[in-house]
Amino acid sequence: MKIETYNTICDVPDIPYVKEFKDLFHDLEKTNPCRQKYHLLVEVDDFAFFCEYRLNLNIFTYNKLKLNYPVRIIGIPASVGTQGFYATSAHLKKRMYEYISTFKGASLVLNTFDNESIDAFGAGQTLPTHILYVKWNTLDEYLSSMRSNYRYRLKKALRNNISIRKIDNKDFDDKLYSLYLNVYKKSSFKLEKLSKSFFQQFGEIIVLEDKTAIAFIQIYKKNSTMYFMFCGIDYEYNNVPDLYYMMLFEVIKRGIKEKVEVIDLGQTTSDTKTKLGAVMEKRYMHATHSNKLVRSLVIKHMDKLSYNEEHKNYNVMKSR
Repeated sequence: MKIETYNTICDVPDIPYVKEFKDLFHDLEKTNPCRQKYHLLVEVDDFAFFCEYRLNLNIFTYNKLKLNYPVRIIGIPASVGTQGFYATSAHLKKRMYEYISTFKGASLVLNTFDNESIDAFGAGQTLPTHILYVKWNTLDEYLSSMRSNYRYRLKKALRNNISIRKIDNKDFDDKLYSLYLNVYKKSSFKLEKLSKSFFQQFGEIIVLEDKTAIAFIQIYKKNSTMYFMFCGIDYEYNNVPDLYYMMLFEVIKRGIKEKVEVIDLGQTTSDTKTKLGAVMEKRYMHATHSNKLVRSLVIKHMDKLSYNEEHKNYNVMKSR
């Protein structure tokens, strides 16, 4: 088996998956550098590819304990609930995990689609993601397809004097960044704190204002998918629940207008997102360590490192 390692996505051959996410990886190298590397495993006509990056991560993110530890993460270094790897066969996928298990220290394969048992890895749940499969040509069609109680709740949230506008990324200022920090500090599931320059360079920024900025959303469109990346909120605003509905609706509105097939609403606040028609999809993670004792403890106690909350999908849309 041949293994190649690359320091920039631009040097990776244009294979499936890389073609799909190459622009995103390239943008993230500039806006969110976190020691990214890309690995390509080739065996005859089969291949596996993955992206790795480094973070000091609270390994008890889903627990009340706190222990920051340097972790090599196999994933996409952004708020995207999809896998950071691709394999053309089960055999190459197995070889890929074997290769990852040789890395020194802690390694975490994040946002996998299945909870399969893999030698030398502990398996558990991470945050679910929320996907809205776009079946409507217009916003009116989307609203008409909702059951009346969910449509009423959404329209109630939209009755306000809030104005919405897209800004140039360079105009993302300290005020807007403070709104992002509000959300970051309030989050129970912190991964990394992004810099102001990340927002000044990446995606599109939409600001919600009531005389002054009270919230913003960051979206990123790639191929037929629109991603809700990050946001900021003034929690002193008089009606935060309605404000959040409005923020999510703005993502949906723009996705329908731009004719995307999928709107990825991200991995938190399940209740609100599913009440707007998104489908909650479980995501998993696989963890290992080069030290045999630590690895055995990780495998044995993976439940303490995993996300264990349960949420439900709501029957929001009318049957066709």
